[in-house]
Amino acid sequence: PPLRREVAERIEREGWDFSVCELDRSDLVPLGVHLLDRAGCFNDLPISREDTELFVRTLAQSYLDNPYHNAFHALDVMYTMWVMLERMHLRRYLRPIDVFALLLAALGHDAAHPGKNNAFLVATGSPVALRYNDVSVLENFHCASFFEMAHAMPRHPFAAFSVPERARIRKMVVRSILSTDMGNHAQHVQAIQDQYARVGDTRTGAFDPLVEEQRLVLASLLTKFADISNIAKRAPIASEWTKRIAEEYFAQGDVEREFGMPVTPFMDRTATTPARITLGFVQYVAAPYVRSCVCPVLGAEWRDMLERNMDENQEKLKAAIAREG
Repeated sequence: PPLRREVAERIEREGWDFSVCELDRSDLVPLGVHLLDRAGCFNDLPISREDTELFVRTLAQSYLDNPYHNAFHALDVMYTMWVMLERMHLRRYLRPIDVFALLLAALGHDAAHPGKNNAFLVATGSPVALRYNDVSVLENFHCASFFEMAHAMPRHPFAAFSVPERARIRKMVVRSILSTDMGNHAQHVQAIQDQYARVGDTRTGAFDPLVEEQRLVLASLLTKFADISNIAKRAPIASEWTKRIAEEYFAQGDVEREFGMPVTPFMDRTATTPARITLGFVQYVAAPYVRSCVCPVLGAEWRDMLERNMDENQEKLKAAIAREG
């Protein structure tokens, strides 16, 4: 079914301030197809709407009912990606096939997430950690799941593309999803800073759309920011996601305690709070990343909006911590 008219109208009206959390579960797949449509994918590329909708549905249904890493998060990241590409005009550095790959990568970036982090999977010797030799365990799993689901479709969603084009889609999806591993954050940031150093003035063009490696660096930047962008959304949206991720963290901490494992400090519900968890992440990871890596490629209006939202969210988190004593 098409996306409900009132939801489509809200998207056009609210843009960055639209909250996927407020949708019904039945809206999620229509939203994903709508975003691909609004990005011009069905007009610009030789893809089947029916096959693509089935793949979007399959990816969305692969998500478990975790508090945070669920289908709502997946569609939120996909929606944020769409806003950056279309409203922030970052698709000017990309080709239509890249836009298609990035939107689907955003949707599938946490496919089949178990609700536990890499460290837990490694520490417990989980089969998926053994399979990927303890390296970017979840991110490799999400990538593999994405393509396994694509290959299991009655008709492959990329069937109409040439072999080289399918290879380019795969490379961009893999690069994008692997960029979300916080264990590789420093290397990721360095790659972006190196790119900015090469071009000098990012206002005149930060990436060369004719150079594949530069498009891949941009893809990783967009996917990573979309994944952690809640801290740069308006306060009610940021607050909702803060509650959800803390709930998932605390659930893992409970399991660690039950298993007799050392409880991860930021997942210990007896020792910290959602506000404290989030403020530390924002101050030391997210805000510096947005300012040093994301803002340089944006227009002044968008930069100012992200800065305002981050400042407001940090003040609210500090106030919540002060009330906690």
